[in-house]
Amino acid sequence: MRKRANELDYTQIMVKGIPSLFTETRVRKDSVPDGFYLYEVRYDDAGLGDPAQIGRCVITNFLGSLLVSEELELPWGGYLDIDPENEWENGEFIGTLKDGIRSVKPGVLRAAWI
Repeated sequence: MRKRANELDYTQIMVKGIPSLFTETRVRKDSVPDGFYLYEVRYDDAGLGDPAQIGRCVITNFLGSLLVSEELELPWGGYLDIDPENEWENGEFIGTLKDGIRSVKPGVLRAAWI
């Protein structure tokens, strides 16, 4: 089941050098705030829980959802391979979407998002 973006808690991460918000829940597309792009993350087939791919919709090995502050260029086929050692940097637990937006895109918070 998908939940509204403002009902979830987030961790701030860096994906390919781009500030992003990560949650372990599927997010409803219609609830993503302006200025952010929704992607889903697939974990590796070895079952270690390492992020392996990013795409618009992940069916198997779902790790979580990403709200990214810049649009990612997905290759043909729709999934971007990522190296968890070099392209995924875990940050600190942020909490609410409102707090996450403040940390990732300061100055763009709108009342409609919270």
